[in-house]
Amino acid sequence: MHDPELIPFGLKLKRHGKKVIFDSHENYVAQIREKTYLNPIIRKTIAGAYKMFETYALKRFDAVVVPCSFDGINIFKGRAKKVSFIANYPTAENFASKYDPTIQKEFDICYVGGLTESRGIGNLVEACGKADCSLLLAGRFSDEAFEEKVKAMPGFKNVTYLGEIPNASIAREIQRSRIGANPLLDVGQYHHIDTFGIKVYEYMAMGVPVLMPDYYYAREQIAEAKFGVCVDTGDTDAMAEAIKGMLQDERALKEMGEIGRILVDARYNWKTQEELLLGLYEGL
Repeated sequence: MHDPELIPFGLKLKRHGKKVIFDSHENYVAQIREKTYLNPIIRKTIAGAYKMFETYALKRFDAVVVPCSFDGINIFKGRAKKVSFIANYPTAENFASKYDPTIQKEFDICYVGGLTESRGIGNLVEACGKADCSLLLAGRFSDEAFEEKVKAMPGFKNVTYLGEIPNASIAREIQRSRIGANPLLDVGQYHHIDTFGIKVYEYMAMGVPVLMPDYYYAREQIAEAKFGVCVDTGDTDAMAEAIKGMLQDERALKEMGEIGRILVDARYNWKTQEELLLGLYEGL
């Protein structure tokens, strides 16, 4: 099971002798602490109470699956019977096999995914306006108020907005752009995960270099293999300069894109994780 609200059902299943695995695809304690619509004291109280309840359940469940450590720390150490790290990588069928170098680059930069303030969408639109570059935007806005705010920005004149698109269309839309954006702000768990969101690996699989937030894991990975550029996503001037710098060097863009594709083919693909997941099932 994936969602915290299902934990009580997991406990009931355990009482009936079933095997239960909790797939924690978020650091829920950290995410609760960032719910800004709640009073800070209430947030802290709810986060603490949830952590106690989660720990109670995980000591009874057979395993917890988590995509990564956080700042190098296993957040479930001592809180679960068994912890299995299984990253959220793309499948070859959905992405690598859809790479098509003949697709024309119609846009300078793209973003495909949830459109929220914490994911840096407002800053991305503003930065693209400052850089005077075209932005392909696809996804659903978190709420009407944020959508109105973004669409009222001067930089939105540079945006082609597709709305929410089918999964089958994502690979092609990514390849229409020269750069893939991952403008996450330093909120909650975003700058503390020892992996990337799946959209980063999808950009890489499509041979598109990535504009990344400047935090320790991203810096390490970019230093090891030049598949993108890190920038302070909280600074729209810095973002605009980084975008312009990337767009000025077509050769570097192509090299970064090729490095990304090679990495996904060799390392960042679901086949490597599937074996780990099946091994967990067999061990239980």
